[in-house]
Amino acid sequence: KQILKMSEAAPQIAILGAGIFVRTQYIPRLSEIADLVTVKAIWSRTEESARTVAELAHVSEAETALSSYDLLLNHLPRRPIWAVAENYRFEPAFVKCKKLMSDIGDMMSVQVIVEGSMNSTNPYFSSSWRRDFTGGFILDMGVHFIAGLRMVVGCEVTTVSAVTSHVDTSLPPPDNISALFRLENGCAGVFVMIVSAKSPKIFWRVVGSKGTLQVERGNVDEKHGYLDGGSYAADPRSSFIEGARDIAVLEAMLESGTKQGAEVNVKKL
Repeated sequence: KQILKMSEAAPQIAILGAGIFVRTQYIPRLSEIADLVTVKAIWSRTEESARTVAELAHVSEAETALSSYDLLLNHLPRRPIWAVAENYRFEPAFVKCKKLMSDIGDMMSVQVIVEGSMNSTNPYFSSSWRRDFTGGFILDMGVHFIAGLRMVVGCEVTTVSAVTSHVDTSLPPPDNISALFRLENGCAGVFVMIVSAKSPKIFWRVVGSKGTLQVERGNVDEKHGYLDGGSYAADPRSSFIEGARDIAVLEAMLESGTKQGAEVNVKKL
């Protein structure tokens, strides 16, 4: 756990975690806006990981390691802003799609199809913590796809009925899920997620009485990106409660899968 030298004038950021995504995405993007924000602290389960990220960030010099993250919170000059990062609610395509929803009339059907590409060539494949909890990559990866779903339809998922299976034994169970869900506005939809498919494809499709909207995840030069930016206040989309609601939908689907597809209510948060 490292505390880094900072400029008092800029907003201060504490990063929880020092894994692959932080090293390959957060640090490069934060370096690009170094004149707008300052990394105050990097927390990790090990000091070694935190030091690695500090070196990548080219910091002035890492100071005394913190004995706990609580120590940092107790010395902040103002109330901290908790924000959940790397979710699809900030992707421009979903922001635009949400604005267009009123143009397609009454919502009649929703489809979320995720044919993922998690295999041994992926840097996240061997991540130990992703294999140590119930749900595995379905829960880890799935929160982003549920975030996209909730962002587009603009209402909550109330009930789910799902069937799960475990086919690829190199992945933690389950690695496949097929679910029927119902939204609070009465519309029904399907959520299908395959963790490791030979031909990756991911899309969100909403059929309305006057038209259809579809968001499809693609790439440019074999790379995909995320929207970054700085602000003095937390955007409501980054609230931890939104992340918790994404997880609640997946947990209900996984529970239904253990009950042979019995309908399960999604926890209200």
